[in-house]
Amino acid sequence: MIYSIAPNNIFKHATSKLYSVNNNLVIRQNIGLEDVKRIEKLQTIRFYFYDLIELSDDKEEIRRLAKFITQLEFQLQVLWNFKQDENMHRWFDIPKCSCPKMDNADNLGTPYKIINPKCIIHGD
Repeated sequence: MIYSIAPNNIFKHATSKLYSVNNNLVIRQNIGLEDVKRIEKLQTIRFYFYDLIELSDDKEEIRRLAKFITQLEFQLQVLWNFKQDENMHRWFDIPKCSCPKMDNADNLGTPYKIINPKCIIHGD
């Protein structure tokens, strides 16, 4: 017997929108409608990658998926008319990252990172 699984049973974020586009930032950064649509698509794709990470137990696969998320973050910075700066990425919010959240949130925007050596994504 062949079973099929609906995407919504695999991807928990498939039907829920977990973000909203900041309208004040859209106006301040002079973002056009097409770029707002691109931003929304990239945000959705990022959450699919989060789900894929949550579904995986393979360390190398998880690290590869995390690298894709980093590239999405850079693309989002371009679309938002910000300079590309990895120090502004919330890399510590990626699922399965066990690096300290609050400490790294405090360091956001700086090159200082606190890495848990046992983190499956950022550790050894």
